[in-house]
Amino acid sequence: MRGVLLLLRRLIRAYGQGFYQPWQLALRHRHLLRQLLGRDAIIQTAGTHLGRLWLLLGPGLQILAWWFVFDAVLRVRPMARFSFLDYFLPSVLPWLLVQETLSRCLSLLREVRSLYERSIFPLAILPLLPLLLVWMIYTPLEAAVVAILHGPQAALAATGFMVVLAWLLLPWCYIFSLLGIFFPDGAYGMRFLLTLLFYFTPILYAPQMLPENLQDILAWNPMATLLQQLHGLIGLAALDLHHAWYPLACSLLVTGPAWVLFRRMSIQIREAL
Repeated sequence: MRGVLLLLRRLIRAYGQGFYQPWQLALRHRHLLRQLLGRDAIIQTAGTHLGRLWLLLGPGLQILAWWFVFDAVLRVRPMARFSFLDYFLPSVLPWLLVQETLSRCLSLLREVRSLYERSIFPLAILPLLPLLLVWMIYTPLEAAVVAILHGPQAALAATGFMVVLAWLLLPWCYIFSLLGIFFPDGAYGMRFLLTLLFYFTPILYAPQMLPENLQDILAWNPMATLLQQLHGLIGLAALDLHHAWYPLACSLLVTGPAWVLFRRMSIQIREAL
């Protein structure tokens, strides 16, 4: 009985640490984190005249391209009481946040190996880099798009949604970072699975357009549940919080193990590179 209680205490401590310690570490090393974010932004836009502005211009131009193709060229039919773009654009930007963050995490530790390979370095802040950088790009775009399509109040709700999404995504950043180091083949497989997940998430279509048996399976997709909450927040559908626990549970389930595993494998990460 004592051993069970001790194990339970360790589990509770691990989950508590995974919940707050990454952000505590980010606050403690905020100056270093700011420098790393600036370095990453400069690397991505090196040699351009507009510099860091391209981080926003690139996705912004992509939004305009979607607008032109779906509205002016293909003339996609409206979905119920709203147009296709009213539904598609607010849905695809959170998905791009998830996809780009996790894809970047798969190669992150190899890309920045020179920073920590031969020096003492807080490795645990590195998975925060792609999350924060991508979040700072797509959150203002999401807010702007939703404000244009659905009004300023909906934009405020969408911004809050993006904050929650980043928090839920954090433990997966640690898992994907480790996966990219120790299981390179698995990393390629995860990129393929992310592509499949895109098509199995109601972004290009509404959930009601699927056959009834596939709608039941869709309930197991946490990203689909999150987008359902977003649609309720911005007025595309009735707000239904009955299933909001599911993506929260998926994130909390791995929060403790992801954090403890990453911290304990710091030496192995250096040795692997």
